[in-house]
This record gives sequence, structure tokens and C-alpha cells, in this order.
Amino acid sequence: MCSTTHDRTASGPPNASGTPAPGTPGAAPPPLTPFSATAYPEIEVRPANTAFLNMLKNSITSRQALLGGPTQKVAWSILAFATNGQHLYAGIDDNVMHYSASMLKVAAMYAAHELLAAANRLARLPGPHRANATAFFAELVTRFDPPIKSAALAAVLAAATQLAAKLPTYRATPSYELIFDASAVGSATDPPIRFNADFLARMTNMIEWSDDPDSGECIRRLSYTYINGALMKAGLYDAGSNDGIWLAGDYSFGANPYARVQSVNDQLAAQVTTTRKMLRLFALVEKKLLVLQDNNDAAMRVLLAKAASHGGFFRLYNPVPPKPWTLELSKIGIGPLKTKVDVSSESQLLRWTNNPPLNPAAKGLTGDFMVCWQNLRGDIGQLAGVVEVFRDTFTKVLT
Repeated sequence: MCSTTHDRTASGPPNASGTPAPGTPGAAPPPLTPFSATAYPEIEVRPANTAFLNMLKNSITSRQALLGGPTQKVAWSILAFATNGQHLYAGIDDNVMHYSASMLKVAAMYAAHELLAAANRLARLPGPHRANATAFFAELVTRFDPPIKSAALAAVLAAATQLAAKLPTYRATPSYELIFDASAVGSATDPPIRFNADFLARMTNMIEWSDDPDSGECIRRLSYTYINGALMKAGLYDAGSNDGIWLAGDYSFGANPYARVQSVNDQLAAQVTTTRKMLRLFALVEKKLLVLQDNNDAAMRVLLAKAASHGGFFRLYNPVPPKPWTLELSKIGIGPLKTKVDVSSESQLLRWTNNPPLNPAAKGLTGDFMVCWQNLRGDIGQLAGVVEVFRDTFTKVLT
């Protein structure tokens, strides 16, 4: 989060030159690259949100018993969307890298839509690759594989190469033919490239139901190299500081090669993030700032809304009526540390629905609140404590 970039307007955010960003109406065609040409914008927040941070801290203190006592080390990022675009943000241990299990499947969802946008940029260029699907897939390999390999970190490329050697169905770079339907190449259909039915179904299961086998299939088809490069190019992972979203494992419980980074709660791990960067990804989706081309941002939001419709920890542990919040977007994570203790996490968008007695507009807020938390250790029953923390915090900020 920073205080330098505004939310999107109807015509899209300006780039450094003041012109519309690539992929928005009136913009020049984006460059042909398998990734985002530039890092995505930060979400603007008010500086020095001391009062908001203190509300969060006080809520944690008051709910300490529900959370399981003072030894809990939950990391928090919370965002209250403001009507003027100057949002409220507070974080505790929000730059700490933690293993976070299935919550990292959101990174594969993002990478898939970034690659789809790139494939359609190629499909719209004239050339012999538009003759048929075979020619198009060959051109994807020629054009995209070199920059994907170049962008990926050495450890990621090595793991992807080992995976491809073990499972020849896949490649060290994306298995394009297992991801896309290119049957409309050369036609007037716009866009001509879509996810094939099998990949789309598996990706939906990955997000909506958090299915591990389908998640692994999606990740292997996309490749560790592409996911890693896409996250770095998007500004969602910084290799120099090991800060951000890292996904280089296929949820096969160690059966297949993987690449790991250091995490605070689980040493070396393949599914790691900070709450700050994960919240940023969710906020970019919600504010229509992530992979805008061909409405990919809307497609990602649909998937996260499907996950929210089936549960999420907030929905499961929200107390009995009155329930002044609705869960709009969600992705949960739960998995074992090397110590055999489970850790839970969730990213979510909550919407205030109880007006009156509290009125978000009177506080300059929209009533939409985004939360990302992780590293809740032990008994899943303590999730009620997490729910109460952000219910308390948001009630305080609205009072």
C-alpha cells in the first residue's frame, strides 16, 4: 500500500506520461510480452493511520482469549475503503512471510488470467501464427518461452525443469495447449483465445472448492516459471527482499519437485505470502485494476465470489443474527506446518449491510472492508476470535 496511486476512474488510471494505461479505452496496444508490461499500481491509503491501527490492536487485546492466548502470532492487514479514494489501512506483521497453504492458489488464478491476456495480444497481431491453432501454439512457444525462462528465478526454473522431466506431460514453461482453446484463431471472434473447458473447470474448482488435485493440475500447466515471473513483473513479489507472494509448489504434498523460500512460521516453504501483498492483490481485483484486458479482472472476481458463496471462515464463524456483514470475496487456507500444527488464513472482502444504526458514509467510507490474516495456529475453533477482531475493529471505525 502507498499514497501515490489513485483508484481507477471510468477511463482507467494514467501511466507515467498521463495517457491511459494499456488495456483501457483509447490506449495504445500493449507491448507483446507474456507478463504485465509494468507493475500494477498500489492502492492509495491515508498516511499515518494511527487511530485505525490502535483500533485493531485494541480489538486483538480484547479478544486474546478467543484467539488462544498471547502466544498467537497472527499477521493482519485490514483496509477500509473510503468514498474519496483515500483508504484506511492498518497492518500488524503485515510484511512477514508466512506459509499460508491454499490461500496461495489465488496466485495461480491471477497468473492464468495474465497469460490469457498475453495470448490474446499475440492472437490480435497479423502473421502466419493466425493460420490455425497449431501455428498459434508454436508461436506462443517461440515468443513467450524465452522471456518466461529469463524472468524466472534460477531455483524456480530448476524445479520446473525437474518437474517436466518427471512428468513429461508438462513443460518447464506453460503447457499452452493444455490451458487454451485456440480454435477461433484467425476468425473475427474477439477475443479468439479462451481457457479450454477442462482448464477452466479445474481453475474454478481450485478457487471455489480449493481442490488440491485440480490446483496442482492448473499450477503444473501454468508452470512454476510463469507464475514466478508474473508475480515479480506485477510487483507482487520482490526477490531481493523475499517479500510478497510466492507459489512454486503443486499441492502434491512433496511428491513432485518444488522451489521454496524462507518463511517465519515454517522455514523453507513453497506457498508463502505476506498479508500486505495478498490484500493488495485482492484490492486490485475489487477496484478493477488487475488484468483489465478482455474483462479478466471481472472473471477473477467471479471466482473469488464463488468461493465466498460457499463459506469462508468469516461466514462459518460469524455469530448468529443480526449479521451486519456480507462476505463478498474469499479465499481460505489451512494446512500443517512442519511441526504438525495447522495454520489457517483468509483473504476476504466484507460489506456492511446494517444501516442504521451505523452509517459508513458519515465517516467517509463505502462500507466495504478488506481483510487478510494468516498464521493462526492450532485449534480451528479459534477462528471465532479472528472474526470478532475485525468485527470489533470495523464497528469501532464506523462509530
